[in-house]
Amino acid sequence: MNGSWRWCQTDEDQQGRLLEIASWVEEARRNGEAWVGRWNREQLAKEIQQARWIIYEIPASAEQSGGLAGFIFFRDLNQAWEISLTVVHPRFRGHRVFDRLFMAACEAFEAQGVGRDVWLEVRADNASAIAAYTRVGFVLSGRRKAYYADGMDALLMTRPASNN
Repeated sequence: MNGSWRWCQTDEDQQGRLLEIASWVEEARRNGEAWVGRWNREQLAKEIQQARWIIYEIPASAEQSGGLAGFIFFRDLNQAWEISLTVVHPRFRGHRVFDRLFMAACEAFEAQGVGRDVWLEVRADNASAIAAYTRVGFVLSGRRKAYYADGMDALLMTRPASNN
């Protein structure tokens, strides 16, 4: 499934994507997907304004409708890069869209000229996300007990700078 990644930078692009991404969050909430957690339209709007982010788009074809396939929000914490949210739309899951997004983020990290670890947290019960993160070089680096409102632990994962 070929597509292309790009920075999402203009205010107009960000506002349009906010509506689309917010609808993904609401759909995930209705479907009982646990990753949604605290994310709502206000949190997304704040993150869109404060974080850097990359989107991955799939062109429409005879076999499939195209569109936004996924996105990744990340922050520069000086000592490391932090992924604050990454989501692949359900209809594009299983096609390694996250891998492409993450490799694009690594290109962005490398362009900064500073080798740093990449950090993220994930719900301990999100097996598919943990598998995707492990596939691109993340390792378990910690655990926050009962971190989420429902009592679920958060796993802390790190991708060492030597892998970027």
